[in-house]
Amino acid sequence: MTKPKLLFICSRAPYPPIGGDRLKNYYLLPELKKTFEITLVCMSGQPLSTEGRQYLEQHGTLYFWHKSMIDYAGNVASWPARLPMPLQVSLYYFKDIAEQIKQLALNHDAIFCNLIRTAAYAHDLKIPKFCDMADNMSGYYQELLRSRKISPALIYSMLDQSYIQRYEERVVQSFDQSFLFNPDELSKYNASTKLTLIPHGVNPVLLEKATEPSVEYRNSVVFLGKMDTLPNATAVEWFANEVLPLISESIHFVIIGANPPPRIRALASNRVKVLGFVEDPYPALRGALAVVAPMQIGSGIQNKVLEAMAVGGLCILTPSPAKALESAQDGREFLIARDSAEFAETIQKIAYAPEEYDQIREVARRYIMENHSWRRAGTIYTKAILDHLSIA
Repeated sequence: MTKPKLLFICSRAPYPPIGGDRLKNYYLLPELKKTFEITLVCMSGQPLSTEGRQYLEQHGTLYFWHKSMIDYAGNVASWPARLPMPLQVSLYYFKDIAEQIKQLALNHDAIFCNLIRTAAYAHDLKIPKFCDMADNMSGYYQELLRSRKISPALIYSMLDQSYIQRYEERVVQSFDQSFLFNPDELSKYNASTKLTLIPHGVNPVLLEKATEPSVEYRNSVVFLGKMDTLPNATAVEWFANEVLPLISESIHFVIIGANPPPRIRALASNRVKVLGFVEDPYPALRGALAVVAPMQIGSGIQNKVLEAMAVGGLCILTPSPAKALESAQDGREFLIARDSAEFAETIQKIAYAPEEYDQIREVARRYIMENHSWRRAGTIYTKAILDHLSIA
C-alpha cells in the first residue's frame, strides 16, 4: 500500500538533537516514517554535517538550506514590509524556500509545519495543513514583558507580542489541526476541535534500561538544559543567587548543558560547577540529591524534567514546568517549590533523609514510561493527520 506523502518543514535541522525542537524532531521523524513517505525541508545558520545528512536521509527525501547570518539579518530588515507577519515568523521566511515548498506541495498529501515560525510556508497551499506549535509563543512573550528584565529578548517581545498573538489565532483557525504540549494552553484558543494535546517524549534508551547512579553527585543539586536560552540561563542564575546561599555549604550546584554563555560561566565557584555539554549526563541525574527546574520564565514542557524523571531522578520544579506533566502530582512524581525558601527547605529535607524520597523516584520513572514515549506521541500525531486526509 502506498504511503501518504508528508511535507515536513522545520526551522532548524533535527541534528544534532540539542535543544527542544531539534530533539523532538530527531525522535519524531522515525515514528512518522512508519506511516508516511516524508520529504524534509529544513534550514540552518550552520552547515549540515555528514552525520546529520546521513541521519535525516534515512527518514525521507531531504532539502537542506544553509542560510548565513546575513540572510537572517535580511529577513529582519524586511519585517516592516511583511507586517502583520510576526518578526518570529519573518526571521525564518525565505522566498526561495517558499517557492521550493510550493512546488513540492503539488505532489504531497499534507504539510506539517514545525513551530509557529514555519507556518507562513503553508498558508496558501491547497493541501491539509498541520502546525506543531509546541509552546504558546505569545504566552512566553507576555512572561518576558512581566519580568521587565532588560535584555534583547525583552525588546524583541515588546516589538512582536501583539503580532504573534494574532498570528497564532490565525494559524489555529486556518490550519486543519495544531498541536500543543501544555494542557493549560488549549483554553487560550477558541477552536478546541482544531487542537490536539501531544505528550512530549524522551530518549528511548532511557526507558529501555535502568541508569546506574553516579555517587560523585550524591551531595549535588543538578540542573540540565541547553544554556544559551533565556529561560534556562535565568533559572540557574536565580537558583545560584537566591537558593544556594540558603542551604548547607556541603551541597553543591552543578550546571550541565551545552553553550553556557559568559554570564553562566561567571557563576562558577567552590560550590557551583559549570560543566557545559556532557555526553552522558544521566548517571549524574540519577545520582544527584535532586534535579531542579527553577524556571522563572517559559511555560512549555521541559525536556530536562522528563529525562531526569525517566532515569529516576528526584525533581524539584516551579509550578510552570509541572503544568505540562498531565496527570502527575506534587509529592507523587515530583516536588513543587514556589520560591527560594521552599526550594531551600525541600533540599534540606532530602539531604537529611534521601531514602525517604526513593518512592517518588520510582513512581516518576514509571510515569514517564507510561505517558512520555515517542511511540505514544507519534501515534497521536499520525492519527490526527490521517483523520484529515482523503486518500483513496
